[in-house]
Amino acid sequence: MVIDSPYEFPFVDNNIDLILSRSCFQHSEMDWLVFLETMQSLRPEGLFYSNAPSNGVYHRYPVDCWRFFPDSGKDLTTWARKNKISTALLESYVSNQHLHECNDFVGIFLKDERHAAKYPSRVIDTFQDARNGHKYDCTVILKHSELTEGREKNINEKWEKHFMK
Repeated sequence: MVIDSPYEFPFVDNNIDLILSRSCFQHSEMDWLVFLETMQSLRPEGLFYSNAPSNGVYHRYPVDCWRFFPDSGKDLTTWARKNKISTALLESYVSNQHLHECNDFVGIFLKDERHAAKYPSRVIDTFQDARNGHKYDCTVILKHSELTEGREKNINEKWEKHFMK
C-alpha cells in the first residue's frame, strides 16, 4: 500500500496485529512521528518490526535523513511514552554486514508493555550475526562493540598493512 503521508496512516487505531517496515524510516524527515502513527495503529498486543540502515550509502527517495544506532530503539520508545503510549522495546540489534553492504538496525517493539509476557522469545538469543543488542528487561548490552563493523575492519586492515611490510 502506498500512502499519501507517512504521518497519517489510513488505518483505524488499535486495529493491526503486526506492522513490518524495512528500509523506510531513513526516508522520513520526522521518523518519530511515523513511529507514533505506527504505534497508534497497532492493537495493544501488536508488534512492530523495524529494519533500517545503521550505516551505508546516501540514497535519496526523496530524502535520506537517518541512520540508526544501537540506542535508537530506546529513543523511539521514550518518545512514545512521552506521548502516552506505553511502548516496550522487546529487542534491538545491529546486524553484521553481508557482501560489504551496510549494517542494519533491527528493532522489535510492542505497543503496550503490559503484554510483554506474551512474547518471551528473542531473535538475538539465536541470531549470532549481530552486535550491540538490547533486550527487554535486560540492562547489559549484548555482544557489545564500541566500534562499528566498518571501523573495526578499517583498523584491522591498517594493522595488517603495517605489520605485513
